[in-house]
Amino acid sequence: MTTYSVLIADAWSQGIQNVCEEAISNIPYRNGVPADPSLPDAIVDIASQDIRHAALFVLTGDGVPVGILLAVTASNHPALAGVKLAQELAWYVQPEHRGSQSWMLVTAYEDWAKMLGITRTTMSHFNDAIGQTLATAFATRGYAPVEYSYIKELT
Repeated sequence: MTTYSVLIADAWSQGIQNVCEEAISNIPYRNGVPADPSLPDAIVDIASQDIRHAALFVLTGDGVPVGILLAVTASNHPALAGVKLAQELAWYVQPEHRGSQSWMLVTAYEDWAKMLGITRTTMSHFNDAIGQTLATAFATRGYAPVEYSYIKELT
C-alpha cells in the first residue's frame, strides 16, 4: 500500500521536475498546439516566490513526487475590491495515483490560503470528461462555477 503525503516544495528536485514535465505533456491542447517547453521553468519561477505569494504543493507516494498543485495569491489588485484570493494555476496527479489522495493537494492549498488570511480560493479544470467529473467534485467541496475561460493561440 502506498503512503501519501503533501509538502510545500522549498527546493527543486529531479522528481518534481519529472512530474511537472508530465503534467505539461498531458495538457489537452487543441489543434495540435503543443505545450510550451519553457513551462517547467515558469513553474520554477512562480514557485520560488515568497511563500506569501506562491506555493508549489507536491504529493508524494512513498516519498516520490506523483502530483503537484501550483497556486498564487492575488489580493492587491483593484479589481478584486479587497477580496483576498488564492488561485490554482496547475493541478496534476499521475493517473495511477488519482483518487481521494489527489484531494490532499487541494486541502493543503486551502490550509495554506487560510494561514495567509485568504478568504477565497479558486480551482479550475479542462472542458473534457475528467473536467465534468471534477466539476461535481468541486461543488461537493463548496466551490461554485463563476465563469468560462477561452484560449486563443496567437500566431
